[in-house]
Amino acid sequence: MPDAIYTDEALVASEISTKVSDRLAQRLFYQCLFHIEVFTKASTLLREAKETLDFHNFARSQSCHTTDGLLGVDRHTSQMETAKVKTIGYLGTTLASGHKFLRSLKNARTKDGDAAWRSTKQELNRLEEAYRLARNACEHLDEGISRGETVTLEDFSFSIHEKLTFKDDKSVRHTFDFSPEALERVVELWKNTVGCLRAREAKQASTRTPPECVNNFETPVVGSLVSNAALPRVRVAWVLES
Repeated sequence: MPDAIYTDEALVASEISTKVSDRLAQRLFYQCLFHIEVFTKASTLLREAKETLDFHNFARSQSCHTTDGLLGVDRHTSQMETAKVKTIGYLGTTLASGHKFLRSLKNARTKDGDAAWRSTKQELNRLEEAYRLARNACEHLDEGISRGETVTLEDFSFSIHEKLTFKDDKSVRHTFDFSPEALERVVELWKNTVGCLRAREAKQASTRTPPECVNNFETPVVGSLVSNAALPRVRVAWVLES
């Protein structure tokens, strides 16, 4: 039977099912798949909303009756409000999905126990904690407002420089960077993870020096990594496993 045209998700799911021996680690790695999907989409929408907000903020400051008419400032202000609402909404989704992904990845690596995870362990722990704090701030924002604790911009706000400022439940102030470059670090961790999983086959099949973990997530060699029989079957418990 000729090789099918596998999607990236199908290839990664196959790597998880065929190269991760611990059953709980398999399920946690599989959880990472759909959390990173939501994170990637939400962060893209976040970037677009923030760019729209910045555009209308600048345009409003430069608006004049000659170019924009009498209601130019009002029109840009209205567009800013729409973009601001979207920015906050997509930021909340990005933080929630990012934290779920990082938590799943951290637990999956712990269960898996491969020495390859040591090189990025500190980065993963740092990001997981940063996303946890920021996620909590967004998720419990309404509670803080209801108690009269979150009432100023220092309590919860974001800047034009893509920095979210907030206070945790102990009134400690934090800053979270949600620039595209900062958010990309989460994606890079997943690329590193997938690259390491793919390198496992070469380690088992060769007696030579094992290859380094590589970030080849974007350029899989279709047909050489898995056979049709190795592709995971879709089952009822798809949320837990492939």
